[in-house]
Amino acid sequence: MSVIMVLEFTIWVSVQPNSGQSTPSGSGMIVWIVFASIHFAGATSMISYFYLLTYRFTSHQLNNNTLLVTFFMNSEDAHENGSFDSESIRNARVKLERTLLAQCVILSASMIVCYFPFWIYNIVSIVNGGTVPGDSNKVGNLIVIVFLAMDAIVTPLLTLYFKPEIRQKFVS
Repeated sequence: MSVIMVLEFTIWVSVQPNSGQSTPSGSGMIVWIVFASIHFAGATSMISYFYLLTYRFTSHQLNNNTLLVTFFMNSEDAHENGSFDSESIRNARVKLERTLLAQCVILSASMIVCYFPFWIYNIVSIVNGGTVPGDSNKVGNLIVIVFLAMDAIVTPLLTLYFKPEIRQKFVS
């Protein structure tokens, strides 16, 4: 991914207008937009794939390690001798897997929602020869910038929401 980012930056610098031009060159801009779109698609796919791997790995660990599941269980579910029955362990494992799956889906979806307008804006630019038609260029830029900035706000907020121990340290 870092190689694609360096290529994107190099292409972006090369397509910037000269002192006599007011807009970037069309074909260079299209190449940059293609690289930016490949970067978006690749990064989105990789991050979603890593969330899927995290879910699968954790689910596998929860299935194979009963002690790990009991670590997350409430002490109220234990018998008088401190042990847990198989039904309560299974229910806790299912609850943990559902929670983890929901968190992975929400984090992936938030990233996709925040970067999707950037990608669509680039696709519209490619179709129109490197520019967005009409006066919507300024509005489109503003929308894209707002959504990209939202990612920097949404991700830490979701982390605080999903991790109560971090939330408690942040509040205190």
